[in-house]
Amino acid sequence: STQMRGGATIQPNTNLSQLASRLNLGGLPVREDGDRIRIAIPSDQLFAPGTAQLIPQAANVVDPVAAQLRSLFPRQRIGIEGYTDNAPDYASSASGHQLASAQASAVLDLLTRRAGMPVSQFFIVAQGANQPLQPNASAAGRAANRRVELVIYPEQY
Repeated sequence: STQMRGGATIQPNTNLSQLASRLNLGGLPVREDGDRIRIAIPSDQLFAPGTAQLIPQAANVVDPVAAQLRSLFPRQRIGIEGYTDNAPDYASSASGHQLASAQASAVLDLLTRRAGMPVSQFFIVAQGANQPLQPNASAAGRAANRRVELVIYPEQY
């Protein structure tokens, strides 16, 4: 997030890397992606297989993440990106992008209604089967690709 204005370089005054090192999310992977921070939550820890129906334990996974987001990144823009594997048959018969969108929306609902975070802080991106982390050839690879990523941006809302 660098902008050029009349020969001057303007950069955000936010060191996300330093703040990301303070995240303690109980084993959820956190990685830097350029000037963004990505927190990956496996969909299998949040949803019934092939659906956007939250399982009862989903709040136990999202609540600690929400608490740390509120504390460390109270004004940062956060994208909620839904990813699926490339399986052709979802229980809801929705496409991978529709399922990814519905799952991202369900996480948005948890973060805003349950955790009380402002709706204006978030936006949703449905990636579907795009950008797999691992090959979809194995069950473990497909499981790794089914995820919701919270992407913290340096821009503030």
